[in-house]
Amino acid sequence: MKMKFLAIFLVLLCCLVGAASAAEDISTDAVGDAIDDVVITDEAVDADLPTDDIISAEPADADSEADQSDVSIETNDEEGNTRATTVTVNNWAQLAGNASSSGDKTINLASNVNYTPDSQIVFGNNAKIVGTSTSYITGSYSGIPFYGSNTTYHITFENVKFKDLSTTMVMQMLTSGTTVIKGCTFENVNASDTGHNSVIYNNEGTMNITNCVFRNCNAAFGVITNHNASSTTAVIMNVRNCTFENNYGYTEPGCINNCGILNVWDSIFNNNSAYQWAGAIHTHTNAKTVIRNCSFDGNVAGWNGGALYTYSDLEVYDSNFTNNNCSTNSGGGAIGASNYFFASKPYNVTVNNCRFVDNNNLHSNGNGGAIAAMNGGTLYVNGSTFIHNGGKKGQAIAGFNTKQYANISEGEAHLVITNNQFINHTIYTTTTVLLK
Repeated sequence: MKMKFLAIFLVLLCCLVGAASAAEDISTDAVGDAIDDVVITDEAVDADLPTDDIISAEPADADSEADQSDVSIETNDEEGNTRATTVTVNNWAQLAGNASSSGDKTINLASNVNYTPDSQIVFGNNAKIVGTSTSYITGSYSGIPFYGSNTTYHITFENVKFKDLSTTMVMQMLTSGTTVIKGCTFENVNASDTGHNSVIYNNEGTMNITNCVFRNCNAAFGVITNHNASSTTAVIMNVRNCTFENNYGYTEPGCINNCGILNVWDSIFNNNSAYQWAGAIHTHTNAKTVIRNCSFDGNVAGWNGGALYTYSDLEVYDSNFTNNNCSTNSGGGAIGASNYFFASKPYNVTVNNCRFVDNNNLHSNGNGGAIAAMNGGTLYVNGSTFIHNGGKKGQAIAGFNTKQYANISEGEAHLVITNNQFINHTIYTTTTVLLK
């Protein structure tokens, strides 16, 4: 009887051990699957700049594209999920057909090919257009080649070169999604010199411009416009690690025309100019611009704000301003500010830990060799260095009130100037910091 009981006990014990082992195996497999589904990158993500969106979509019909371009469709993964279509296009018609059709696509430009726009692309999917070092979008087109029309699409331009191109605007994007322009070059691009046209126009949603170069571009309202007629918060633009050189605004500004929310990091603005306001960046009524770790050198405004001009909120941190100038008495060789008559609130400018060297207001009665704050707003300047700037009224900084301009609301300028250095202001014999 004891032997029989012992045999039964051993059988039960083996069953329990087997069950435990099976449970451990199931648990281990589940962890393995979870690890397989995680993508680990070696790039840290900066929390204050939105990253590119990851899009997963159904592939397009390969047969419908076969007569237009080389098509490859990625195979199903182990779990049966399909991935977006990848195509290589060899002319503008193929590019237009793939970008405007349904079904998300990565569209590769072919090497050693020039793409000349002869029609407008209205995006029909979450397209990603990828360029090469030897392919260009070039030529002349009397319209807007790339257009996003009130959608939720996420559109990406990566390493695309726009060169020797004349259009009304290169792109106008209206999307509640995100437009990403990454590693692209815009060289000798001419947009329309009339109206509110720019090379790039963000009309709705978020636009991220990273590691791009804008050189020798001309447009009525600068290289880039960030604007939505209904709301100053409907357009958000993030510019990082970009270079702007020798660009011109036929009206204003030379580089970025901001009517929404603009963040600029680690970028260079050299030798840009505008017929009127702001050689580099103009911030319009009820908008906001934040600039960090940027360099502004040799920018020129025909009227006010050699580098920057604002009607509203402007914050500038840890940036350098060298040899910028303007040519009107209302002024600001590097930075100018005033209140547009229809603004809902006065301007508010903060300048912290910046450096201003050899900036000038060249007008014979000009205000503010480096910074001019006109009428009823507030200028805070802290921890900054001013060296050899020149202006007939306020060689470094001027705050003043005037009734000279009908579209500028009146009021007294408020200056808060703390912990700054002012060195070698000898161009004129007038006051270095003037408040009147």
